[in-house]
Amino acid sequence: MARKHLSTTDLIPRYLGTLACAAVTWAIIAYFAARFLSASRASALLTGEVVALAVLIVTAAVTAARGDRATIERLLRIVLWTAFVAAAAPGLSWLVLWLSAGSAQAFFGLAAVVLGGLPPLAAARWRHRLPAVLGCCLPFSLAALVLWQGLVPFSLAVAVGWAFGLALIGYIAGRRTENVVPSN
Repeated sequence: MARKHLSTTDLIPRYLGTLACAAVTWAIIAYFAARFLSASRASALLTGEVVALAVLIVTAAVTAARGDRATIERLLRIVLWTAFVAAAAPGLSWLVLWLSAGSAQAFFGLAAVVLGGLPPLAAARWRHRLPAVLGCCLPFSLAALVLWQGLVPFSLAVAVGWAFGLALIGYIAGRRTENVVPSN
């Protein structure tokens, strides 16, 4: 089976469409969990997020299975940038709120932004070090997931994004190269 080559201009609309579908799925699942399962608001939102992340992962996995190596690497960069946004949004809020109060806790927000930016930077500059960078960053998102309950939605998205990034890197490494033999 020939692999599809999808350019970034082809992948971005697909990924944005998938994000929109995941957001709608998240809203529907959260509504039904709160309404019919009598779940608390936080657990209903978290249930919706888990299902939305599953939608994103399945769609990205299908795209990766059908795409060529360059397509998978572009998909990996999109996943890493999405995880960066999920880390930077609360990090910047935390930084601004605590910095305006003159508190040293602002450095936690700065650390979140820097740590979230390391994987996309490594993907752009030091591609061969990306697995090590993701492996070092992943425990921090898991620690935030366990230690700070208020950050669970963001920490979960970052942890899943980075773990999926590692899975994509492993998929790329284990994939056979395609030899194209020109016909006469």
